[in-house]
Amino acid sequence: SKTSKLDYFENITGIISAKNIYEKASISAILNIPPVKIKLNKFDVLLTTCPICIKDKNIKTIQTIHDLIPILMPSDDNPKHFFRRLAVALKTDNRIYISSFTKSEYEYLFKERFKNIKYKNNSRIIIQPPSLTLPKEIDTAIKDRASLDEQNITNFIKSDQFKFGDKTLNSNQYILFNSSIEPRKNLETALEIFCDYKNLHKKNDFKICVIGKLKQNKYCKKIKNRFDDKNIIYTGYIDEKIKLLLYLNARAFISPSFIEGFGIPVLDAACMGIKSLVSNIKPHQEISNLKDFNNYIDLIPLTTYNSWLNKLENIFE
Repeated sequence: SKTSKLDYFENITGIISAKNIYEKASISAILNIPPVKIKLNKFDVLLTTCPICIKDKNIKTIQTIHDLIPILMPSDDNPKHFFRRLAVALKTDNRIYISSFTKSEYEYLFKERFKNIKYKNNSRIIIQPPSLTLPKEIDTAIKDRASLDEQNITNFIKSDQFKFGDKTLNSNQYILFNSSIEPRKNLETALEIFCDYKNLHKKNDFKICVIGKLKQNKYCKKIKNRFDDKNIIYTGYIDEKIKLLLYLNARAFISPSFIEGFGIPVLDAACMGIKSLVSNIKPHQEISNLKDFNNYIDLIPLTTYNSWLNKLENIFE
């Protein structure tokens, strides 16, 4: 459902709103002034979901670092302002990193400052869980193997067809791309590889499905104008239930991303045992080394275009 990502609210007994606190903290980063001071009474810890210019002397503060992307390549975040937020996070009691790669990049950025840190550093790497979850009926059946009914599970996860406007996707006859549509995700390469494959195999009916909203910006308009083809399906916004079914019915998954903090779409695909063609960036290598995911993930250098094409041909043969 559309609200499945909010399930954690079941464990929350109340919400207190600190009015305009994020805006004030953002202004602090923009103007390069001291962090916003707040006073929290009867709280055990202040935990942020991203680096932010905020400070409370009375309680333990933990800042979450997802990535350093805004200072590594062009993005919507101003690199100078983002750097200041990262610097404030350096002075907190603890930090949570979402990957070993993010931790190493952060510590390299501030390596001189880390030499001068006097207090004990209890920072941790906490890997996010997959964003997609199986329906409760399947989850229950898998846990109770004695009642496992393969036919019933197939009925839950298999969809013969998907309709998006006047275009149709058939189960197991498409490769899936799932991401925000922005330059660093490198959708162009995925589409170029697919189009070259189709030019070599004109008679087959394979398609590529792009999950992600095409925004009204120059980059997305360029993508849409350049890759306007009956075999390319842009889904736009879809809810989590449809997204799950698109994953489960895909022949394979593709992610030629230039840079990631971790790579949740790749993690989702690996957790479902979907063959995945992904760039060999360090976060993707990190995912491949988890569990048995190297059985499903093909790490491919972005500089070897023919390798991508050959791998795609092997999947669709």
